[in-house]
Amino acid sequence: VTFTSQNIGAKRYEAIKKIFNSTMLLTVVSSLTLSIFVWLFGEFFLSFYTNDAIVIEVGMKRLTYIVLPLVCNGILDVILSSSLPTFFMIIGICGVRLLWLWVAFPLNPTLEMIYYCFPISWIITSLILYIIWIPCHKKVIQCN
Repeated sequence: VTFTSQNIGAKRYEAIKKIFNSTMLLTVVSSLTLSIFVWLFGEFFLSFYTNDAIVIEVGMKRLTYIVLPLVCNGILDVILSSSLPTFFMIIGICGVRLLWLWVAFPLNPTLEMIYYCFPISWIITSLILYIIWIPCHKKVIQCN
């Protein structure tokens, strides 16, 4: 937000796209790298908390459904920090999750169905915010 705001003030609009792309690349690469690392060594990390095989198995399921697709949440944060209101984040994250739990979860009431709501809400919210971000970005460039 700081870099984007500074570049709007300085009328360096080409830098805004560069900042967005650089931040997105850094977010995707770092979050994928860390997520894969944590997932690959998940049983080791989970053993810090417990030696119970069932708990570790459930923990690995959670890591699979939440840590691996965490990159979607990073993308969401990059798009949101590009001057979009929190309102869309609340609707996208909370609304999608509540709708998922109300509609999809009863069809298959398992722990995995609950875990699915995280990446699904991140993906849907990211798409909504990106669709909204495009005209906002164009408007800033045209107005200045």
